[in-house]
Amino acid sequence: MELRELVQALPQSAARLSSLLEAPHSGMSPSLLKSLCLMLLERLEQAEDTSAAARRAAGTLLIDVVRCSPDEALTFVARIVRLAARTFGENVGAVSESIARVFAAVCRHSAATLQTADINTLIVAPLLHALEQPDKSQQSGSADALRQSMSVFTPSQQSEFAPALCAAVRKHLGNPHAAGKAFLLDCWSILLRNKGVSAGDDDLRIKSI
Repeated sequence: MELRELVQALPQSAARLSSLLEAPHSGMSPSLLKSLCLMLLERLEQAEDTSAAARRAAGTLLIDVVRCSPDEALTFVARIVRLAARTFGENVGAVSESIARVFAAVCRHSAATLQTADINTLIVAPLLHALEQPDKSQQSGSADALRQSMSVFTPSQQSEFAPALCAAVRKHLGNPHAAGKAFLLDCWSILLRNKGVSAGDDDLRIKSI
């Protein structure tokens, strides 16, 4: 079977795909891994037409792809960020857990290889924008993704993101109908624990709502 056919046959083909990823000599070149990453993302994005079992299998395989070829996975970081926010908002058990591992791996690799400005453009800013949307599931998922990303980024990177993040926390807490407040408070706590950011900084003051 061709690679696309194997991806379409998930979850039944999961063992076969996993064995291909575990065997470097099998011919899974970087370009082929990149193609597989894209195909798995497409399956995960087709939530309405894909069973939870297939999405769970695709998410587990995507973890292996990111581990084997993190540079190729970064090509799709914008899609992975959008997928993470949506999946966290849906909170579909094991599917969310596998996407959380993929998202964490991409954030770690981004933190190690990208400039802070690029991380902001690719990860933080899109999540802050999604937080402004009216859909409560999207708000909650974006807030959760922000929390998870901040736990991965370095203190110096967190410091760069602090002004925009804390402004979002203040605005979100002031909206009685907003979702994901607990996740944003966790973000704020992470920033306060950052030794490079003072709890007295204006950007970190959350006033009484």
